Order: sequence, then structure tokens, then C-alpha cells
Amino acid sequence: MASTTRMVHSAKLVADGEIASVVLQLMMAMNDIGIANDALQEWDQTQDPKKKVRQDGGKLYFGRMQMAHIYEALLIIDEITKTKSLMEAVGRCDKRTQVSFNVVAAFLLTDDYKILLRIRNNAAFHYDRKLALRALEQIVDKYPTDISAMSLGDETLDWYFELGDKVVDRLVVREIFKVPEDANMREAINAVLDRLHVMAGAFSGFAGYFIRHYAK
Repeated sequence: MASTTRMVHSAKLVADGEIASVVLQLMMAMNDIGIANDALQEWDQTQDPKKKVRQDGGKLYFGRMQMAHIYEALLIIDEITKTKSLMEAVGRCDKRTQVSFNVVAAFLLTDDYKILLRIRNNAAFHYDRKLALRALEQIVDKYPTDISAMSLGDETLDWYFELGDKVVDRLVVREIFKVPEDANMREAINAVLDRLHVMAGAFSGFAGYFIRHYAK
């Protein structure tokens, strides 16, 4: 779908501080989620030789970043649900915006929301010492002869430690997504990602049209 551009008058928006605060938070969240998603697609489709070597790690990284940003964005939704005046503001939007909001608000009550919290806390912006060591111990237990490549160089992408990717992959798959060892890993993860995709689409629908309604 082709994009459309409209102008936002800051002086008009600031006249209602409560609405302005929500609109600005949604704007920042949408910008971050959009960049993370674009980078994820680029790593998924890259033909750059240096990136191809690290493709799985790159996709997992930007996937983690996107999920962490989405979790932070959902805190905005949670605040709206707890604030009578903001719920009334949602009620003044069109039906499509309200339906999207309800889909996202319902997501806050699911186990998938807890998964996003764990990704945000343990796998996105932080390097959890205990979970990292546990993942390494599991790798050694399952693959006693496991070895990993380690590369140093002059450019950023030349510095690569394969074991770090293995640990993060296991942390996300086994510790956070709770995929058992005997399960089909890809099927289990895709089931969660499909649900997250539906919610993320609803969030974008709500945020975009809520912003359009109040930012003029």
C-alpha cells in the first residue's frame, strides 16, 4: 500500500498534555518497531557475504530487538486500559481503531505477553550471566564435542564469536519459548511468532489511526 503524508502541528498537539503524551509514545514506538522490522527483513534477504556468514544471528538479534520494542509499546496499551480518560479517547476513534485496540489489550492477558517480557529482560538489552552459563552447560551436555568458530578482524562484522550465537539461540528457544528438546523447534517457534504477528499488526493498526485521529 502506498504511503500518505500529513503534517502534525506541535502547538495543537501540546494543548492536551495527556493525549499528547500517549501520541508521542506511540510515535516513538512505531518508529523503533519499523526500523527493527526493516533490519530484520534485510538480514533475512541479504546477499552480502559477510552478513551471510552471520545471517541466523543477525535475524535473531533484530527479532529480539523488535519483540523488546513491542513489549515496551504494550506498556502504553496497559496504561491506557487503566486510565478512564484515555479509554474515552479510544472510544472517540473510529470502529477499526477500537477493534485493533481491543485485540492488543486482550493480548496483555496471555502467556505470549510473558514471553515478550522475558525476551525484553533476559535476551534483548541484557546479558544474563546465569542463563548464559546454563545454556552453555546444556550445549556441552547435549554435544560433548561441540566446537565453535571465533573470528577477529578490522571491521565490525569481522569480529564474530559463534558460541555467543549458540548460547543466545538456546536461551531464546529453550529458556524463553520453552520448546522441549524432543519437539520440532521450528514449528513450536512459528506458532508463537504467528500469534505475535497478529498482535503486532493490531498494534500498528491502533497506533497509526489513534495518532492520525489526535495529531493534526
